[in-house]
Amino acid sequence: MKKILYSIVIVFLIAGCKKENVNTTENGISGKFALGLASNLKSGKVAESDNLFVLDTIKSSRSFYFILTNVGEEDITDVLISTDNSGFKVTPSTIKTLSGTKSNNSPSLVQIISLDVVHGTRINGVGSTDLLNMGDNTCNLNIQGKTFDGKDNVSVSLKGSIKVYAKVMAVSLYQGTQPYDMTKPTGKIIGGWFDVSQMFNFNYSTNIPIVIKNIGNVRIKLIMDNFDANHTVIQNATLNPKDTLVLKLSAQNSAWAANGMIQLNSDGTIFDQKKLSLGNDGNGYFGVMYNGTYYPTPIDSTQN
Repeated sequence: MKKILYSIVIVFLIAGCKKENVNTTENGISGKFALGLASNLKSGKVAESDNLFVLDTIKSSRSFYFILTNVGEEDITDVLISTDNSGFKVTPSTIKTLSGTKSNNSPSLVQIISLDVVHGTRINGVGSTDLLNMGDNTCNLNIQGKTFDGKDNVSVSLKGSIKVYAKVMAVSLYQGTQPYDMTKPTGKIIGGWFDVSQMFNFNYSTNIPIVIKNIGNVRIKLIMDNFDANHTVIQNATLNPKDTLVLKLSAQNSAWAANGMIQLNSDGTIFDQKKLSLGNDGNGYFGVMYNGTYYPTPIDSTQN
C-alpha cells in the first residue's frame, strides 16, 4: 500500500520558486498573482516558457507542488483555482485572501498549491483509477480573484499551462492474427506463483501460436512459468515498445507445457487493471491454458 506523507509547509520567501509567472495590470498597486514550482519540494522541472510548466515523467499517480503569491500591493480576495482536465486535481480550490505587499494581513505569507496528477492509482486511498493518455498530457491551471486598483474593485487572473508525460504498460494478445479481448477473460485462476493470488485467464484450443505484443511506451521484462510443481521458467524475454513475441506453449506435450503463467515487469509502471491482474510486487499477470484445464482446477471457469 502506498503511504502518503502530508507536509505542512510555511514559506516566508519567494526564493523557493525556480521561476514565476506573474499577471500584469496597468495600475501598480493592484494585487498581482505569481506562480512558481516549489523546487525545494523536488516536484519537477519548469520549462523555458513563462507560462508552461513541464513536469517530470510519471509511472503512476503523483503530486506536484506550486507556490502562489501576491506580488502586488493590494490584497487579492475570493481566489478560485481550477483545471480543465479531470486527471489534474488542485488543492485548495479556494483561498479567502492572498495578502499584498502593503497589506495588514501578514504580507509575507504565501500559499502552497498541490496538483494531483491521477494516473491509475488513488493518491489518497486504495484501489485503481482511470489512466491518463499514454504520452503527453496537458491542462490549464486557471487562477482568478478580486483586487483593488486604487479606485475600483477589479478582477485579476493568471493561467498556467502544465504538461506531464505518462508512461503506460500495455500489451495485446493474439492467437495467430485473432485478438483476444483482454477485458473479457475466460475466468480467474488461483495463482500462488510469484506474487499474485489470482489472475485473469485466457483459454486456447488449437496449436495456433499465442502471440503477445507490447503496445505501451515502456520496456517489459516477461517471464513465463508453466505451472509445474517446480515452477519451471519456460520463457524469459524483453519486449520493447511495438515488439511481438510467440509464447513457447506446446499443446502436444504434457498438460504443464500447454499452460503458462505470464509475469510482466515494467519497473513499476501502471497498467489497465481491467486487462491484467496486479500482483503485490507491482507486476502484471495473466494465464493461458489449453482447453481451460490444469491442476488445480479454475476457481471461475466462466466469464463473469
